[in-house]
Amino acid sequence: MNKLISVTCTFGLSFFIFNSYTTAQFRSNSKGSTILQEDYNIKLVGKREFFINILLSKKIKVKILDSAGLKAFSKITLPEPFDQTYIYHNSEIRNSGFFISNFKVGNFDATIINENSLPKKANIKQETKKIISVGIDGYFGNLEQSIYNIDNIKIGDILEINYNILIPYNGNAENIVNIIFHYTGNIDKLTSFRLFFNSIFEKEKFDLKISVEKGMIANIFDFNNAKPDSIIDTDKEKIYKWHRNNLSGCINEEGSRPYLSLPYLLITIIPDELHYTIPNSFIERNMPLYVLAASYRERRFLPILQGINNGVVTKQFLGIYEFIDKETSDIKNDSTGLIKFTKLNSSIVDNFTYNNDKNYFLKEDVAQENLGEYTSNNTLRDISRYNLYVAILFKLGLGPYSAYLVDKRFGEISSDFVAPMFDSDFLLCPVTKTGRISFIYPKKSRFGYYVSELPFYFENVKTRLVWQDDYNYYKDSIKETFRYVITPTSSLLDNERKNNVMVNVDIDKKSTTFNGRIILKGQYSTLIRGVYLYNYKDQTINELYNKKIYDLNNYVKVNKNEVKIVERGFPFKSEINVQYSCDSLIKKNGDTCLLSLKKWFNHIIYKNIDTSNRQQSFYSDFLGIDTYVYMVNFNKNVEIYSMPSMINISNEYGDLIIEAEKIDSNNIKISSYFATKAEVVLPNKINLVKSIFNNIDKLNNSCIKFKTLN
Repeated sequence: MNKLISVTCTFGLSFFIFNSYTTAQFRSNSKGSTILQEDYNIKLVGKREFFINILLSKKIKVKILDSAGLKAFSKITLPEPFDQTYIYHNSEIRNSGFFISNFKVGNFDATIINENSLPKKANIKQETKKIISVGIDGYFGNLEQSIYNIDNIKIGDILEINYNILIPYNGNAENIVNIIFHYTGNIDKLTSFRLFFNSIFEKEKFDLKISVEKGMIANIFDFNNAKPDSIIDTDKEKIYKWHRNNLSGCINEEGSRPYLSLPYLLITIIPDELHYTIPNSFIERNMPLYVLAASYRERRFLPILQGINNGVVTKQFLGIYEFIDKETSDIKNDSTGLIKFTKLNSSIVDNFTYNNDKNYFLKEDVAQENLGEYTSNNTLRDISRYNLYVAILFKLGLGPYSAYLVDKRFGEISSDFVAPMFDSDFLLCPVTKTGRISFIYPKKSRFGYYVSELPFYFENVKTRLVWQDDYNYYKDSIKETFRYVITPTSSLLDNERKNNVMVNVDIDKKSTTFNGRIILKGQYSTLIRGVYLYNYKDQTINELYNKKIYDLNNYVKVNKNEVKIVERGFPFKSEINVQYSCDSLIKKNGDTCLLSLKKWFNHIIYKNIDTSNRQQSFYSDFLGIDTYVYMVNFNKNVEIYSMPSMINISNEYGDLIIEAEKIDSNNIKISSYFATKAEVVLPNKINLVKSIFNNIDKLNNSCIKFKTLN
């Protein structure tokens, strides 16, 4: 990593316009399109918050190679994220995303060159899409996107697009107030962001120019060979230029972490409003960027902390205190308070309903938060999901610190990369007098996590600890020390899923009944039990985690789905008992029958890993063991023609054992054992991963071919 400048401002922004498709559409061997030439010209003007504008012009020349590429470029949405790898973590109702307010598209032109090199004007139809998303002010914002539909391009054409757009740093100049205490517009999206050179399409030529008005204060950091080719300093601006050839379209490779290997820029902007003078001195400094983000998130805690600290007694505080007393009256010896909080958190996870506060975000519910009243009714509001935990922890003498972090699949928190501090979930970190640290991830649906239970993407991750006095103490300088702690991690033996199922097949009725028991430990419990409990699905992870064992087809009838939480502490063991049936799994053709095994073995895999030109290392979600055992009983004696093949693979990435055997005349046992042993697999060894995944996929689409015996 290199820092290009530290005092003189340089700031750049580039918008990738290819989000009209889903990433999954390009996870096959399809190339989609090839970008022949891409030119960015980015200009940053203005110095103060409400007068900073980003002027972007872009020209792109792309060859449409197949139907996937045609779909991608026939509908272009502006503005689009400059960081294609960003993952938002927030409650579903908030609909978090890269949504910009008050942008203006100056012009959008497109020309089509057909296979005979004849140019023609593209037929462009522009439409405006309304976006419903909770904005930085805490309510659904009045947001829009501009969509440009091109209906006369076809496969084999070359499409040239040319547009410019103005993006205001803060798009609500009529609300000029102190930036630290109240800010609006696009500050959360544009204060700290990343620009990757690669995209999902190959780029033959890529040119980027960033022009920055003199006098601005900002930083540009380059990573993974992203240094500029030239820097030109004039009287009015600094100009930074980059040129790259043959950039691979690999940013969405399955299991990759682009920030670890692909070239990108981390760009921060510091408006003049962030200058301050250290108390009792003449020393001027720039506020650390974390202050801007943390003040927005944490200022809502101050009334709660002050009320509890000052012994305020109101109906709302009493409701919280009564909940604490009711749940912990049986706990006599707890010098740290952590035992009490663990029980309180378990009660919130297990017993509290969740109110998504839609009416509040629509400004239809204008009532107060009423934190104590909702707590007494065992209800957690979305707007209170952090406040309740903070109140309880502070009352119990456990702080807490706020622990800001980044999903390790797309980055790491730092003093400069603070974007997730604005718009993504963070943790609460109580620290006992003995120094014991715990992590709390407040629930954001009916499902919730127990104390120190974290999804894999928040495991073994650096967190920035923030305390109110770090930036809210007016007699001293703002704390700039990066105080951090690493979240817990888990091992291969900690994470386990066992699926054991008895299957009864009635050949004449063509019916199949299942009686299964599933044991989940570690990450498998964290990620999967919510699916069985409340149909809660984490949309940021592999969709196979969200598949129940009985999700075979639309004809399945579920008779039993019982979940038992065995351990509310690590490794969070849970047991699930299921009974289900299906009448569409058996097909007859004369004397021959087929029993479909499709979707019986949903090990967590990616189906279409491209090994021909892998650029990035493959990262496992976590290490663990996943097993399926099916005992299949036919109601008649059968002769087996074919079953799944026996497989025994052991390599650096993992182990896979598939066994199928006939126990007796009418019983078959089919099992699969999949252990993930390696956290990282280098690009030149990606075939180790693919060989295991291919065999699992083959098993999960197999069948048993048999005939009945007289």
